[in-house]
Amino acid sequence: MRRLLIAGLTLIVMLSALTIQVPTVTATTATFQPSVMDAYVSNMTPPGPDGNTGTDVEVNIGRDAAGTYVAMGYFWWNISTIPAGSIVSSATVSLYLWQACNPNYLVSIGRVASASWEETTITFNNRPGGANFTWTYPPINPGWWDATITEIATGWIEYGYSNYGLMFSPHTSARCFLRAHSNNYTTDTSLRPRLSITYTAPPPTVETDPATDITDSEATLNGNLTDLGYASTVDVNFQWANVETPSTWNETSTQELSSPSTFYILLSALDNATTYYFRAKAVGTATVYGDTLNFTTDTVPDPPVVATLPATSVYFDSAVLHGNLTSLGDASNVTISFIWGTDPNLQVGTTEFFIINATEPIEDYSETLMDLDPDTDYYFRAKGVGNGTAYGDILSFHTTGPTSFWGDWFNDYGPAWIALLATAAIFITIAWGFWIETKRRRRRRG
Repeated sequence: MRRLLIAGLTLIVMLSALTIQVPTVTATTATFQPSVMDAYVSNMTPPGPDGNTGTDVEVNIGRDAAGTYVAMGYFWWNISTIPAGSIVSSATVSLYLWQACNPNYLVSIGRVASASWEETTITFNNRPGGANFTWTYPPINPGWWDATITEIATGWIEYGYSNYGLMFSPHTSARCFLRAHSNNYTTDTSLRPRLSITYTAPPPTVETDPATDITDSEATLNGNLTDLGYASTVDVNFQWANVETPSTWNETSTQELSSPSTFYILLSALDNATTYYFRAKAVGTATVYGDTLNFTTDTVPDPPVVATLPATSVYFDSAVLHGNLTSLGDASNVTISFIWGTDPNLQVGTTEFFIINATEPIEDYSETLMDLDPDTDYYFRAKGVGNGTAYGDILSFHTTGPTSFWGDWFNDYGPAWIALLATAAIFITIAWGFWIETKRRRRRRG
């Protein structure tokens, strides 16, 4: 017992969490009055088995106690203005009885099923049969008799049965005749036979298709209006949210369609790495929705961080470029390089010089450019490619002219050579002096 209780509670929780998308429908009630055709037939005279009552101001329904004589009523309304396939929620036929019967007098109402009939030619002997009978008790006092015929109207409208009208037959084996005003009654036309049908016209059908062109901030929502239902035009759009069951959906702008068609719309300014839920919506004779689908925006990459440092050792045909790899971003390795050329914007005529694949930040990486043109402006920037591409600022340097080679050489190496030559001169002077002094001493001895 305890297990059954737990299972039952679990089922209730599951059902409460289940979201069922039900169309939002707008019901319409169509009232038809008076009947287009009505008459009664009876084997009792008048009218007699071959008599017609199509012009009478009343319709009789009843029988005698023995069941020898019977009167049956026939009514027909033109309900062609109700769209075929509409969903019938209720249907009521109303007759105004100016003569009622005793309590518990049962009457059967069925749809005329065998053949069409004419108001001015129907008789007891040529009367059509019926089907789908329902039973009802009329009021015991004069006044409106409202009988429910929802099942019969559903057969006409939803299932396509031919509308040949209704037939009323006495069902209780007791003497009683109901007398109702017909469509020929003119004293008060509001008391003529009436048929009311409440229905919902066929709604449109719409499908939600998967999202496409998904980026870190955009996505295209797709839908398909497969049927307009009974509407001449249908407004379509999308509902979306970043939770699966929002209390309020976001709505896109609507688009009017006059025929089945696919439709789409671009969502922008979305958050990256976020799951969004959406569904197609169509508004025609009813509001319907497609299935709820979802998509997840791309994750924004964390690119590396590089900086361009000033060039050094700039000569007439060479220079040393410098860069800094501050961070790898979220990549495990970053390819670092320099882009250089003579275009100040580095957009045309550039060359890329690859260095290494770095697995950790590098404070100062460098590369020497050779075979440069003298007296020329060059531009360069650092580049890093990991999970995304990063660039440093564009810097520049100017190669020297060829006439300044010795000046450049002297600036770089002159001081060292001067110091070396001075040292050599001192050494030579000391050595020369020592040799001269040695020679003099030898002469004095000799």
